[in-house]
Amino acid sequence: MDQIGEVKKQKIYVFSALPCGNWFTGKLNPEILRMQLDFINLMAYDQSSQTAGYHAALEPAADDPRHIGFAQTLKYLTVELKIPHEKICIGLPFYAYAYENCQRYEKVPQGDQVKKITALGWSEIVPLVKNWKREYDPATRAARFTSPDARPRFRPTIRKVS
Repeated sequence: MDQIGEVKKQKIYVFSALPCGNWFTGKLNPEILRMQLDFINLMAYDQSSQTAGYHAALEPAADDPRHIGFAQTLKYLTVELKIPHEKICIGLPFYAYAYENCQRYEKVPQGDQVKKITALGWSEIVPLVKNWKREYDPATRAARFTSPDARPRFRPTIRKVS
């Protein structure tokens, strides 16, 4: 990349988008991350693939069997792997999931017509929230909203970090 940059007379940056969670961290090569990448986009979302749970938790919920949280991955990269903070960009989602006819942390098979997980964009969420009950979970630093009729539930992806 440096040679191409010299020919084009411009800096070429190399980056990688990485997911959060324990399932991938053992597969990382710290040297490549530190020496070869200019930036790492840490995706702080989609932690609940086909599971009715927080999909962008800052901290893992105590009752979450997956024990996934964005902060633990960030700490692993910066403390354990010694990736400089200035190399890390945080990818934030601006959507949430609605869960219908399923229990918290229940696996929902793709294509299930009764139990559903539906992605909602903010344009769909904002009108709903005005009449919904907001519950704040201090352990995960996340909010959960419940409709007046108690269905469906969704968890927004914006978190208070400090």
